[in-house]
Amino acid sequence: MTVSIEALVAGQAVIARLDASAPGLVTELFLIGSAILDDWQTGQSDVDVLGILARNPTEPERRCLEAALRSEGPKIEAEWFTRAELAIPQSTAVRAVALRTLVQGGLSLRGVVPSQISDNSTLLAELLVANLQTYWFDWIGRARQPFSRFGLSMLGDWAPAWGVLGVARIIYTLRTGDIISKSGAGRWALSQFPEHARILTECIRLRTGDGPKSYVEPFRRKRDALAAMNAMILASRP
Repeated sequence: MTVSIEALVAGQAVIARLDASAPGLVTELFLIGSAILDDWQTGQSDVDVLGILARNPTEPERRCLEAALRSEGPKIEAEWFTRAELAIPQSTAVRAVALRTLVQGGLSLRGVVPSQISDNSTLLAELLVANLQTYWFDWIGRARQPFSRFGLSMLGDWAPAWGVLGVARIIYTLRTGDIISKSGAGRWALSQFPEHARILTECIRLRTGDGPKSYVEPFRRKRDALAAMNAMILASRP
């Protein structure tokens, strides 16, 4: 595992701010996400952390948790759990994926991984399928509107890579049970969806900055991105 120093520093800063503003609240804190999945992209990646709380936070403590994530560096995203919440089924795909990533190999900034985590692979799959059928189908529908702000964003570099690689990550987890980075999911999808190799290669390039451009015409790239996303979602159905 290659870990981003930038993410490590940001995570340690979160601990320092919380120790100063809410002593004893955070008992464990772990790096998850691209920082530990060998996919850190400076200037692009968020710092993802998962923290375990000693108690249900009060309203002032909630404000401390929010303030601790503010940074002049990379954006910091956090999922907070009490120990009781670790042992129960999760209600959202984001939280279920966070716990699966922690079990798979989160990097400890403080403490050890608790033993009572409810890492339910069947529930995770159900939540991810629901996410594809709701969030991502809605995402595709909005992106198809040619003159909407969101539709126009698909002509830039961020949205095609976010959409194609985001869906590919979910399909990978549905088929393997493991969590993978966006770039890793794109490379995996090349062998699973070879008919979409051109747009997958382009989205990996947009994510990593490696390799030559595969497209000159942004409208064609947008069409191919939406087609690949739709095909991968359809392939996830039983």
